[in-house]
Amino acid sequence: MATTHSYHGQSLMVPIESHGAYLGMLALKPIGHGLTLMLGGGGSAGSNNTNNGYLGGGISYRIDDNQSINSFGIVSNSSQFGSKNTLSINYRYEFN
Repeated sequence: MATTHSYHGQSLMVPIESHGAYLGMLALKPIGHGLTLMLGGGGSAGSNNTNNGYLGGGISYRIDDNQSINSFGIVSNSSQFGSKNTLSINYRYEFN
């Protein structure tokens, strides 16, 4: 396995070997009128002092049988990649 690091605006692959375990969860709770609350979290620990954790939450709205929109935010911290906060907004269309 290799990890990508940035070096003067270019990518640099650094080999990292780690053995470990991961534990995570995702919960979906309908709250009415097409709205669903989404919560998730997890983490891992491994050899070579590698570990990470994340926690996130968001909401989804079902527009009709084929369309939905959702937003989800994640806060993460990794011994390899540092801290990162992410917000995603998604639109989904399901074909019949």
